[in-house]
Amino acid sequence: MVSLVYCGELKSNGVLYHTFYDRNTKALRFYLNGEEVENDYLFNTYNHPKNCLRGYGRLTTMILSLGIMASAFVATAIQNDVISYEDIKEPFSNEITVDDEKYVFLSGEELYEEMLSKNPDLTEYLEMSRDVIVKYGEYMNQEEILSTIGDLELIPTHTRDEIASGLALAFYSKDENKIFYDDRINMDHLLKTCLYHEFLHYYSQSGLYDYDIYSSGYIGYAVNEGMTEMLNCELNDEEMFTYHKEAAYVGAICEIVGPEVLEEAYFSNDVDYLIDKLAEYSSEDDALALIKNIDIAKDSYESFVFYDNDDDYDNFFSANNYAWDILADMYEYKYGRDINEDSLMMAYKSATTLKNYSDFDFTEFGDGFLVDVVVNKHYFVKPDNDVIIVDFSYRDETGLRPSSVNINESDRLITNGSVRKK
Repeated sequence: MVSLVYCGELKSNGVLYHTFYDRNTKALRFYLNGEEVENDYLFNTYNHPKNCLRGYGRLTTMILSLGIMASAFVATAIQNDVISYEDIKEPFSNEITVDDEKYVFLSGEELYEEMLSKNPDLTEYLEMSRDVIVKYGEYMNQEEILSTIGDLELIPTHTRDEIASGLALAFYSKDENKIFYDDRINMDHLLKTCLYHEFLHYYSQSGLYDYDIYSSGYIGYAVNEGMTEMLNCELNDEEMFTYHKEAAYVGAICEIVGPEVLEEAYFSNDVDYLIDKLAEYSSEDDALALIKNIDIAKDSYESFVFYDNDDDYDNFFSANNYAWDILADMYEYKYGRDINEDSLMMAYKSATTLKNYSDFDFTEFGDGFLVDVVVNKHYFVKPDNDVIIVDFSYRDETGLRPSSVNINESDRLITNGSVRKK
């Protein structure tokens, strides 16, 4: 196997480096004027603790998929004295090794076929999610997936604590390489939705919940769940029945960095890439604080609602408000206007709040406590959103009352448009 793969040019602090991915150390190496550069800032910034094929993320994937063209890049680098021939021990190969078998870096369609051949027992479920594998396969950690798909199991149970507690109908355990689901589910449709959600966790190898080089810890649990459920609903044309708050944060982030960034970061299991992109609209510290506080808001909300921990009531509001202050700054930087003028962003904000503490004007529908808000905007599959439907419910003396409003995508600024009842 080739040791070094040329990944292209990288400009950092005004200096142009040539980058190579070292498959032996699974790290980037940086060259300037033909000499390797030992630079802690470069190494810590661009080398994530990932598995093979993840070195320079997007550029590595692109170069590997080009095959012979990558050989030309390497040859040019040698010719121009960027790197000596001795540093490249073998001719270029875009193969990866799994269980002593060699695979060419695969397209999404090819990855799908390999997965089917390695675990025919999962044919029904792989066919169910074929579109995901084909569309996003080139982002995925193919070596990890091909190493584990043969042993991936679905385990029906109702005794595991995660399910017995009633807090989950299904979950994916990366350490055990198993998807557990509640064997008491007697509705095929519900079971399919739950399993699809968990298979997305497997394909993304925990997605946006990832080790972060900036904080030296794992973050992104909340946006990961929101992203997973948004994809689940959009890919299956389903209504969202869980993770509404988390999905609302993801929707707001999509409005800042665009859905393509979320897709790539999610299926590449690369929360640092998302942080880097968010930092373009504020700062690295703010981007990191945003993801962290969304996590804190989720944990505090669940602690307050499910376990009656009153101390977490204030913690929830503090974290949620902090996250939205950061989003407001990013929004103003990108669009040059106040986030409060955007009815869609206010709907997202309301979806993340608790009870009647909402910045969206629902007063015309009643004076009760706001219970739930779901913003039905598509970002990843057929994003036709001329009219965005915001479903919500509130509780008053008559009980739980559902309703909805419409937001026109082309006229969503509150100063120019209005929010209409459906």
